[in-house]
Amino acid sequence: MSRDTEPIVVTVTFLCTDIVGSTRLWQENGALMRERLAWHDATVMALAEGFGGDVFKARGDGFFVAFPTALRARDMATALQQALHAKFGDTFQIRTVLASGEAQHRDGDYYCLALSRAARVLELSHGQQIVLTEATARLIQEAEPRSTPLLRDLGPHPLRSLELPERLFQYTIPELPTDFPELTHGVLPPHNLPKTLTTFIGRERECAEVEQLLSRSRLVTITGAGGSGKTRLSLQVGDNLLRDFSGGVWFIDLAPVADDALVPRAVAAALRVREESGGDVTETILAHLRSRKVLLILDNCEHVVPAVVPLAHRIFSHCSEVVILATSREALGLTGEIAWPLPGLALPPKTLTHPARLLRFEAIQLFEERSRAVSPKFRLTTTNCICISRICHRLDGIPLALELAAAWMGVLPPEQIERKLERLFEFLIQGNRAALERQQTLRGALNWSYELLTEPEKILWQRISVFSGGFTLEAVEAVCSDASLPEYTILSALFGLVRKSILLRDNTDENRYRVLETIREYGLEKLKATEEYATFRRRHLEYFTALAEEAEPHLRGPDQKEWLDRLETEHPNLRAALQEPSDDEFALRVVKAILWFWLIRETLEEGFQLTQRLLTCTPTVTDSLIRGYGYRTLGILAEGLHRYHEARQAFESAKSIFANQGLFAEVAVIQGNLGILASNEHNYPEAITLLNEALLFYKDHNDYNRLALILFNLSTVYLKLENWNKSISIYQESMHYCKITKDTTTESFCIQGIGLCYLKNNHFKPAIQALCESIKIKIQLNNEVSIGIIETLIFLTTAIFRYNQDYHLCCLCIGKIAALRVGLNNPIAQEDEQAYNDTVTRVEAMLGSAFETTCQNAESYSLNEIVKRIQTAIKE
Repeated sequence: MSRDTEPIVVTVTFLCTDIVGSTRLWQENGALMRERLAWHDATVMALAEGFGGDVFKARGDGFFVAFPTALRARDMATALQQALHAKFGDTFQIRTVLASGEAQHRDGDYYCLALSRAARVLELSHGQQIVLTEATARLIQEAEPRSTPLLRDLGPHPLRSLELPERLFQYTIPELPTDFPELTHGVLPPHNLPKTLTTFIGRERECAEVEQLLSRSRLVTITGAGGSGKTRLSLQVGDNLLRDFSGGVWFIDLAPVADDALVPRAVAAALRVREESGGDVTETILAHLRSRKVLLILDNCEHVVPAVVPLAHRIFSHCSEVVILATSREALGLTGEIAWPLPGLALPPKTLTHPARLLRFEAIQLFEERSRAVSPKFRLTTTNCICISRICHRLDGIPLALELAAAWMGVLPPEQIERKLERLFEFLIQGNRAALERQQTLRGALNWSYELLTEPEKILWQRISVFSGGFTLEAVEAVCSDASLPEYTILSALFGLVRKSILLRDNTDENRYRVLETIREYGLEKLKATEEYATFRRRHLEYFTALAEEAEPHLRGPDQKEWLDRLETEHPNLRAALQEPSDDEFALRVVKAILWFWLIRETLEEGFQLTQRLLTCTPTVTDSLIRGYGYRTLGILAEGLHRYHEARQAFESAKSIFANQGLFAEVAVIQGNLGILASNEHNYPEAITLLNEALLFYKDHNDYNRLALILFNLSTVYLKLENWNKSISIYQESMHYCKITKDTTTESFCIQGIGLCYLKNNHFKPAIQALCESIKIKIQLNNEVSIGIIETLIFLTTAIFRYNQDYHLCCLCIGKIAALRVGLNNPIAQEDEQAYNDTVTRVEAMLGSAFETTCQNAESYSLNEIVKRIQTAIKE
């Protein structure tokens, strides 16, 4: 080993912080807690820098900071508590603990027993209190003898999971509270909780919920799919509650128990109860537990439920102070049981790209820590964090899957790991060799779940794998039923899959069900091994073709928002249906039907790629009407992406097909499309000619929907020609037809166009008013994910800067634009992009070092909040 990679042994004092009652605070007022957490984070970071500390780890709501001296750690702890008290008084409190010792400093992290002591002491201490281990107190006394009167000896305290008690001290700050309740102490109850070899990541809220449930019910069952972390959570809860059960916490692993008759013996062995010759093992267990207050953790119950249920029932009947925490893929079904489904680890928003903020999310934390175990130099950076986030999302935040993927970090970079996940079950095989086979690989965990199902449940799991992103009962019955699985059987099979943690009820829509991607892929693998795969892929495509065509006439009109949202919900299914279509004609019908969804919800690139692939792969029947619509769709999407040559080719192909079919209304549509294309290519005379020809056709046929669109595009041409008055007049005429047809989308772009006319003509206040109104309408239709919104926000930023140079509002817009643009590659017109970049450069020059911080603050505001602040500002 080269010298620069050798671990360095140093004497360090650690400062650990923890917010008191954070779970309760989150539940009571999440927005307020976010503000306070941000203050806590910023204050800790600033003080650590000021006192020479190294913030090397974030856990939960707190930080671990390393100092070269105990005095510096003490001074930061004092300053932190003083700042906290001055800001919040007693309403927001932080525990602080200082622990010193020798530590290995390797690759930016510290490894030592002092950290474990500090974490355990945090549990015992109180808000506003500074607690020190004996080693830290001694270092302070030696370095600064006059501090001795400020050190209060709290005596020795046993620390959970550590063999020897620790003598603790309190450092008192005269102007702050100094009298606190005694630290919780006493001899730890007996237990057989196994020592874990890796740290427990996150799950603070889940632990708190399960602990609360155990205070209300004598039987709580943690349910979840294989690999979701049920066992690890139950061990952590048992460790947390150890002091609450004088008779101890006893862990019984039922995974190796293959025979129901052996369940009582496994319980007796864990309780260290000796079986009497010829006696009833269950009676022996009951006699042992009858007078004890005990928590039993029955782990991996799913395959021995028939034996666990009667045993648990007898325990509850004869032992009044015994509580059971069970883990299982399905609930036990006992009266009074609370079945608590364990969610996956918290995942970050897909748009988040800041490494420090990503590490606030449990899935990222777990992957990062397990990666460092096999690759000590690994760090989450701006270069790799987006890929790591995609890996965590790909694996649904399932702890087992994340650990198996992280095991490859010692030999592969994240980008290769992400690619290898395309063959998920062949790749995730490097598990713990000491564990049972089903706990070593992702396939093993899912094989175990599959074999515990009934035959109808197995069939349904396979068939629902053709869905993507969720489904309704109606969709399942339409797609998955046949003679071998009739509709009346589907409901009971669906219920069984939900009960056994294969399916989940959707959190946002109680009428929908969803399946984790890893579980879906397992079912799909099983389905492909049968002769049914092609059949159910086609039925899935037919079902969503019908849905898309039902939606098409509603995508512009009074029901627009409802149907856009419905297609948004089903977008993963529409995407799956088009990826490998079982019928080209059905797929092109979907493409035609959902064009407006792609345009309004701004998924142009995806729509273009799917449509292009379909037109390339479908039979080359030049006069096929559905191909004509496909070419028109391709042209509109290509034009939106500024691929003008490809757009013209597609429009000409569509025009030829429609003309041959005698469909003159469709030819008129293509004329309009070609007019818009000419405008984008700066050929304004041709654009005006083509658009006016289409306009006359639509007026003759009273086609108000297309009239609104053609007028909008015609007014945009006059805007480019800087004929502001005529442009505004035609925009207003377009809005007249929008009101008739209730076409809110086109109306919002007309208002944007009017705002842009005012902006170009240096009328900044009306420009801001119009652009704000346009954004508010777009938010209602698209939430915040839309390049249309980004474009309007870009114009708005320039208008604000030129109106009153309000740098703070400009920064809010700039920060919001940066956040919204993550993951989008739809282009903005070059001249608009350049004008915006000039504005950003000037704002940054004026604000200097405050620019980046101010922009980052925009992430804490919704776009609606930003618009309201702008509207309020221009009224003042």
